[in-house]
Formats: sequence, C-alpha cells, structure tokens
Amino acid sequence: MGTANKTEITETVNTFLRNYNLNENQLQPNASFTDDLGLDSLDFVELVLNLEEKFDLYIFTDQLNSPPHTINDLVNTIEGLLHKQ
Repeated sequence: MGTANKTEITETVNTFLRNYNLNENQLQPNASFTDDLGLDSLDFVELVLNLEEKFDLYIFTDQLNSPPHTINDLVNTIEGLLHKQ
C-alpha cells in the first residue's frame, strides 16, 4: 500500500482506532491519542505496529512527532514515509 493518499491513510488509521471502541465522533484529525482517545503508550505502540504492517514500512521513533500527539500528526508521518519509498 505504498501509494496511499492522505484520505486512505486517515481511513486506515481510523479503522485501527475503532478497535479501541472509539466512536466516529472521537476520530477527529486533531484528536489527541492520550487526552481525547484515552490510548496509553502500549495502545499507541500496538497501533503503530499494525500500521507499519499494513503500509509495509518502518516508523522510527525519531520520525514520530515526538510522539505524534494527534491522528493528523500520525497520518502526516505515514504520508511522508510513503512518499519517500
């Protein structure tokens, strides 16, 4: 899935986030993983691992927005990595 656009990446991230019993109203681009969505660090690592597998890429911790604070931060990180492939 190396040619995904931002919309496709966002939908994929949201699909994985739905596994944490989140509703559509919570899945806003500026939603914070910890404050708004209630994910802990283990949840976030699991999310990133799933996304790495789905998009066939590796996200180094220094590539994350220290870490990404919002859904949009993570989507932008993945989009940037996919365009480098």
